[in-house]
Parts: sequence; structure tokens; C-alpha cells
Amino acid sequence: MPHKLPLSEDFVFRPELDDICRWWDRGTPPAIALLGASGTGKTSLLAEFLAGVPCKVFIWDFRQSKDIPLFLKKLTDFLAIYASEDCLIVLDSLDEVQSRTKPNDYRDYLIHDDLVGALQGLIQGYGRCRLIFASQKSVDEFPSQKNMPFQQLFLGEVGYEQATDFLRGSGILGTGDEISELVEKTVGKTKIIVLAALATTLKKQFNGHASSYDPASPQAEAALWDGLLIEILNSNRPENAARFFGEGSRFSYFMLGLKEPDYERGQRIHAALMERLGIPQELHQMAVHEGLLYALHDYSLFAADTGLLQIAESALRHILVAWKDGHRDLLMARQNLADVLVLMGRLPEAEYMAETVVRAFSDPIHGSGLLYHLGVCDSAGARTFPQSGSNPYARRAHARALQGRVTLALEDFQQAALFQHMKSIRNHRLISSYHHLAAQLRESGETVDERVEKIARLYDRPKFLIGRAALHYADLLVRLGKLGTAAKVAEYHLREQRTNAFPLITAHAGLILSDVYRLSGKYEEADTWLRYPLSWAQESGQKEILCRAQLGLGRLRMAQKQEKEALAAVIKTHEAAVSSGFKVIQIDSLITWGRLLLEHQLEEAEQKAQTALEMAEDIDCNYGWGRGSAVQLLGEIRMRQADRHSSAQLLLENAAAVRRAIHDPRLSNTLEWLAKIPPKEKK
Repeated sequence: MPHKLPLSEDFVFRPELDDICRWWDRGTPPAIALLGASGTGKTSLLAEFLAGVPCKVFIWDFRQSKDIPLFLKKLTDFLAIYASEDCLIVLDSLDEVQSRTKPNDYRDYLIHDDLVGALQGLIQGYGRCRLIFASQKSVDEFPSQKNMPFQQLFLGEVGYEQATDFLRGSGILGTGDEISELVEKTVGKTKIIVLAALATTLKKQFNGHASSYDPASPQAEAALWDGLLIEILNSNRPENAARFFGEGSRFSYFMLGLKEPDYERGQRIHAALMERLGIPQELHQMAVHEGLLYALHDYSLFAADTGLLQIAESALRHILVAWKDGHRDLLMARQNLADVLVLMGRLPEAEYMAETVVRAFSDPIHGSGLLYHLGVCDSAGARTFPQSGSNPYARRAHARALQGRVTLALEDFQQAALFQHMKSIRNHRLISSYHHLAAQLRESGETVDERVEKIARLYDRPKFLIGRAALHYADLLVRLGKLGTAAKVAEYHLREQRTNAFPLITAHAGLILSDVYRLSGKYEEADTWLRYPLSWAQESGQKEILCRAQLGLGRLRMAQKQEKEALAAVIKTHEAAVSSGFKVIQIDSLITWGRLLLEHQLEEAEQKAQTALEMAEDIDCNYGWGRGSAVQLLGEIRMRQADRHSSAQLLLENAAAVRRAIHDPRLSNTLEWLAKIPPKEKK
């Protein structure tokens, strides 16, 4: 007996066990197959049946070993001794050695011809041997039960009544209604392995009493679900946990990242799944279920939000390989990778990644189809939320804006508004064609049909941005000094029901309004708007918002001449940004830090400014606004140093050139500093 099957102490009787026993007692046909998806209880049925089999048994679990030559040798040795007497061959997880190996054929075949021959002989009958095997897939080499007779038992998910009976049989206490309601509100119609994990969790967390679980208690719900997932992940089929990570599930990014933000819990739970399944390290070796890829994608978003950028990048790049060209979610993964690259300060690469998606939508043949099918996922993660405002033009605009390519960025934001307009309409090709037809009819003096006119008017609806795309636009407006317009964008998102239901959007809008009021000299209002983003980010674990809020606090305290508090906030920001790898925020914090040291620690201030400049000028970063601010700060430092006005002039002229190129309204401040240089010291 090369392998053993785990015998469950809490096995609950199932009618399929009677079917297997009747097959054994009947003595014919020679073989029986247990077929069903992972987690439907095939292995536990085999183990329970074998506990009462009074004969020699050969067990091989292909999940434990896929070495087919070794299997055939062991099987041959066994048959040579026991084939003349009653004996049983048990093969578990046969699906591990089945694959779709034939071109344009979607059936599953055994991957080794000798294995096919061995099974064929056993199914037809070999001596007094009987065969029982379990697989997630049908055995397509033997389609005809007439020529290759073997019985097949199909195991599926169980309904509420069976699930309730299973839990009661597993020792869960409570009335039938209490247990049934628990099943319905948690796992619903499900697999045996999930119900077994639920039973174990209830025993550990609630002493086996269904009535002790209060679904209205967030603490009880978190304890139940975290425990349930741990039990499934520790089972022999951990991939069953993936069903709880799909779109719209309670562990999806939409729920734990947007609706009920708990980024650290989301990252922790997804990390446990990835670690147990060896993803993404073994992704290229696996026939990955699409549900696992969605879980991996959400894992990347949680990782980015909790400051684990390298993990997020790695996961997204694995997804780009796993999802084939043309898959709608391939574009979604590319867009989210662009977000991660922006956070890492790799702005040109982020722009290119967004560009690849823009090109896909610009494809005259496939563009409209992709637009119709794509559920675009913005940096807030709302994959199928059509009003999210997410689109590749906005992502490209954001990357370009940070590089200081302002004119191109503004053009992209206009395209992003059009994209959002079309995305919400969805059938944009039809509307565009009707708009063009109506224009031609008017030009020729013909009457435009009322139906054509009605559809054509949709094209002319007001076009505006929404979601984080709009807030990134507002960020750029703040940099350009257009504070009133930026405030209107942020305030709209705080009023709009489509966006204010998402705390991440509310927090981002609060940061913008705080900056607007700070730059307007209204410090009390700025402080008020900063409180929510700061507290929310601390509670939810969202690292980018936390860093930006702390930096905003440092700048506000600096404006209020509270240098000690300002310095503490900026240092805290810089340490967190370094830890998470937020390069742009690192640069901004170094520049603010340098300004705080300007009056008393000139040498250290110069060091901060020089480091920021080197990081901003890095070819992989190209942070235009950071470069302009760092050179400006170095110029001001030189102005404070005796006999270094000529050096200051060169630096300030450089800062002026950069600020002029990026439309930085602080150019006037740079020119004022240049005017302070005595004429006789100018070059």
C-alpha cells in the first residue's frame, strides 16, 4: 500500500457510500469512478469505504506522486502477488495526470499511454481485482460504458438541507432553523470540504453551537471567516478557498478594499491563500483556475495598499503572463500595474503600461468590443463599477502629469472624460454612428428621424470625469494653482452618491481640499479636512493615503510656523515612504524636510535637497515637479551661503526653466529669488 488516505474522525454518512458498498457487494462491474469537483468529498468517501474492505488493497494518490513509471512498477508487483484473489486497486486524484493534450480538443486525456493501458485492463477486469478511482475530470479515453463498462458516481455541491444534515451529523448543536440559517448566510450551497471546515471552525470558535454565532457582530463574523479559510487552506484541497475570493465575495477587494476597508486584513487573508498554494512562485507550473487569478489580482491590490509594492508588481506581472491576450482582465491588470509603478516612482514605465491599454482601445477592429466587455478597475479597485471613472487615459495622464508633461496630461484628461462618457453609455459605436448620420442629414437638408435624433443626442451629453481619475485631475489642478476648480471637483465627489460610498474616494477628496485651503491661507479649514484621511488611513491600513496625509500635516504645520510638529510629521512620512517604496512621496518629503532645516541647519538641508534631486532626475523616475522643487531649494540654500551667488544663479535659472516647462505657478517665486542676486554678482 504505497499511499494512505486520511480517515476523518468526523465523517458524516452520505448516500454515495451506500452506492459504493452496493457496487462492492454486487461484484460487477469491475470498476467504479467517483467524479466531481475538488472538495466534493471524493477522498473522504474512499477513506471511509476502505475502512470496511476485507481484502488486500493497493492505494495510489497521484496528488502525492505523479511518477507514472514508479506507479506502474508498484502496481505490477502488487498484481503479480494478489491478482488471483480478491483485491482492490484505489486511485485517488487521477485528474493530476489528466490534461488537454490534443489540439482543438477540450477533452481531458491521461498523459501516459502505459497508464491508459493499465486502466483499460483493470476496467475490463483483471483476475479478481476491482478498481475504484476518483477524479475531477471524466476519463475521455473510455467514453462507452458498453465497451468499457464501469459505474460512475457524480458528486456535486450539496443543497441547504443536505448541508444542515451534514453539520448536525458533525456535532454542531442547534435547531434545524438555526443551522440552516447559518449555512444560508455563510457558505450556502457548497462542497463537503467547505462544510467540514465550517464545522471545525464552529467547534473551535463557538463551542459547536450555531446559536452562538451572531452575524450582526463584525468580530464574530471575522473570527468565523478567518477560521474557516484557515481550515480550508490546511486541508488536502486548499484551492477550494479560492471560491471565497471571487468577484463580489466578502473577501474581494471590492468589499475589503472599497466598501468596508480593512486593507491589512485583506492582505493577510490573501497572503495565506497565496502562500499555501505556492502562488505566484509556482503559477507557471499550475493549470490555474481563473478564480485563483482573480484572487491573485485582488492580492496585488491589497499588497499595494499596504505598502508591499514589490509583491504587488510581481503578482501583477504573473497575471499578465497567465491571462492570454484578448482576456478583458488582462487590460485591468495592466492598468493596476501602472498604478503600482506610479507609487514606485517609475513614471515613464507607468506611462508606457497605460499606453498599451490606450492602444487596445484605439484598435479600430477590437476596440469597441473591448470597451463593451471591459469592467475597468481603477486604483480604487472597482472592477465592474461602470461609474468608477477609471480608464487608461486617466492613468496615462497621471503618469505624465507627475513627470511634468502637463500639456499632454491635460489632453489625456480630456480623452479620459470622453472615455468615461462612452463607457457609461457602453454601446458607443452605435451612438457615434447615429451622431454622424444625424450630422450628415442636417448638412444635406434632410429631416432627421426622431429616433436617430434621440440617440445622437446622447453623444453630446456633458462629459466629465468621476472617481479617482477625476481626483488625480484635481491633484494636477492644485499643482497648477487652479485651486477653485480643484475644490469643486473634490466637493462634487463628497456629494455624489456614486463615489462618496467609497471611503478611499472620500479620503482622497479630503486631502485635496486640505491642500486647497492650506495654499489659500485658511489653516483651520485645512486642518479640518485633513482629519478624516489621516484617521481613516490609520484604521484601514491604506499606506499611500496615510503617507500623503502625514505629509500634508507636516506642510500645514510648517505654514503655521509650528516647526517641531511639522518636522515630526515629515520625518514620519519619509520613514513610511522609504519602508513602502513610495518614491514620489519620498522626494516630496525630503524637499519639505529640507525647507524645515533651511533656517538653522543649512548643510543638512542641502543634503536633503541634493538627495531629492538625484532621485527625481533618475531616468527611471523623471519626477518633473520634484526636480523643479529640489533645484529651487538648492538655489535658495546657495543664496544663504557667502560668495555662492553665482552658483545660486545657475540653480535658480535651472529651476525657472523647469518650472516654466511644467507650467508651475511657483515660477514667479523663482524669478523673485533671481532678482535678489546683486547685479555685480550675476554672470
